[in-house]
Parts: sequence; C-alpha cells; structure tokens
Amino acid sequence: MGTNKTVEKKAIIFVTDVVAYSKHIEQDQVGALTSLAACETTRSNPDTYNFYQYA
Repeated sequence: MGTNKTVEKKAIIFVTDVVAYSKHIEQDQVGALTSLAACETTRSNPDTYNFYQYA
C-alpha cells in the first residue's frame, strides 16, 4: 500500500479536504454542490481525467 508516512500524509489531506468541504457547504450549499457536480463530471470524462491524473 505504501509507507506509513505516505498513508499519514494521505489521511491528513483527506481530513483537511473534509473540513474545507464542510465549511464550504455550510457557507454556500448550492455553490458547493454545484462545484462537486462539476468535479464529478470532470472526473467521469476520460480525456479530462487522464490529463489531470498525469499533470
């Protein structure tokens, strides 16, 4: 899977992302959900996803 430091870094990034998302959704629920939908659309498009995956 990875070293303990790698797993720890990923966990910290995940927690930070959840906190940021929670604050965003608290301030602007419609805007946050619109952003989330745009991210899901980008990720589901193979051309765009592959571009960002290797950038």
